[in-house]
Amino acid sequence: MSLLSLNNISKTYARVKVLDAVALDIMPGDRIALIGDNGAGKTTLLRLIAGSETADPESGHIQLARGTVLGYLEQQLEHLSSNSDFALEDPELTAVEAELRELQSLLEDATDDDELTDLMNKYAKAHDRHEAMGGFSFRQRLTATLNAFSLDEASIRRPLEQLSGGERMRVALARLLLRSPDLLLLDEPTNHLDQNAIDWLEDYLTKQSSAVLFVSHDRAFINNVATKTAELNAGKIRIYSGNYSNFLELKELEEKTLARRIDKAEKRLQRQEEITQTMLSHRKITQYHSSEKKELRISEELSALHQENRSSHKRMSFRSLKQPDSVRSRRDQVALEATELSLRFPGETEPLFADLSFKLLRGQHIVLVGKNGCGKTSLLRTLMGELPQTQGSVTTASNLVFGFLGQEANFDNYDLTVLEQMLYLQPRLNENQARSELARFGFSGDAVFQRTGSLSGGERSRLFLCALLQDQPDVLFMDEPTNHLDIFSRELLEDALNEFSGTILA
Repeated sequence: MSLLSLNNISKTYARVKVLDAVALDIMPGDRIALIGDNGAGKTTLLRLIAGSETADPESGHIQLARGTVLGYLEQQLEHLSSNSDFALEDPELTAVEAELRELQSLLEDATDDDELTDLMNKYAKAHDRHEAMGGFSFRQRLTATLNAFSLDEASIRRPLEQLSGGERMRVALARLLLRSPDLLLLDEPTNHLDQNAIDWLEDYLTKQSSAVLFVSHDRAFINNVATKTAELNAGKIRIYSGNYSNFLELKELEEKTLARRIDKAEKRLQRQEEITQTMLSHRKITQYHSSEKKELRISEELSALHQENRSSHKRMSFRSLKQPDSVRSRRDQVALEATELSLRFPGETEPLFADLSFKLLRGQHIVLVGKNGCGKTSLLRTLMGELPQTQGSVTTASNLVFGFLGQEANFDNYDLTVLEQMLYLQPRLNENQARSELARFGFSGDAVFQRTGSLSGGERSRLFLCALLQDQPDVLFMDEPTNHLDIFSRELLEDALNEFSGTILA
């Protein structure tokens, strides 16, 4: 029996049908990777299942098996407004533990036999409830989960405004996993996790009993976790057995089969056109009209095949990053130098990092690695001048253009359309130039009139990156640059960065 059934779910946004009669069954033990382009409707589908979408689907229905406990990790957590949203303790479990402590205290003071019997009966019942709720293993699981995500109980109780986007995501994920729901809905769960945490999550998901439907653009994570791969494309969903590597093999076979069908249809159409022309030249009007109708049917079939072929091939391409000229890109020249750099936040006794000294040479591509919370983002922001260092200095070469892509793409005004946002960020562009650049990043046609606030996380990242690269930076600081980018976009970005002869610290 399925835990969840989707039947003919359809949903439209901005005149685009993102979900078109989608059907999906999730069985116990399934671990399904939901993949597709940015903006394909993956997050919308998860939100509909979780009941978080503001409006119901236009058609179809969602059926959750009776008694199934559902847990949902959202991609964007900006709406959370209080630390109660992050409380790791289960309120019911906490209440039972408090009851047990109170009964234990009363038992120690009880002297009357009837009172003692009554208290022991109450204690036994509370003890059974605590055991049924997994209370005896909770603290052990809590410690393991906090350690996996580089968290501690003190950090959970910090004011919300002091939590970074990464900390919010990790706390929300820890809270969700501790609930042990029957069905997990995870929207890009590896964003903001270091490799140790990703490894732990992979191990957890493959060993626990919950079914999982997850959106991810992390190819290795999908390969290590998924038992099925669901591709959402042009509003339709297709299920493939196995992980992402299996999906690619099956997809390649499908594309070869489709290419053969197109070739055969084109040859049939050519022959039928010749027959039609022959009938016309011989004045065989009845046969001519019959042949013409057959030609039309083949033409429509071919058009449908070409449409299927187009929908399976992405046409987005990042414009090549500017290649600095030979003088400015000399490898022996220093782009940036940090000297005895230290950073300590107000109220903290220990510095986040101290006495860092290093040089970035022009043309170097350097990856900054470390556990969550060790200060990677803060170091990048300090180098960019966004955070004042406690001590030390940062010097940069003259006449260099610096660009910074953060973990999240943030904009001043989310009510602007994609085109308006581009013109606001790059006022030197005219409308035609802006549309041309946006098209390179997957925004063409009516897509440029979407509100920025309605974009998916990946679409926001692509829009921000499109605007950023118009400045043609010599030095790129990138904080988890592939966050939210779909798999194809990640591959394009990887290729572009590999060809970039400027300096990168990411």
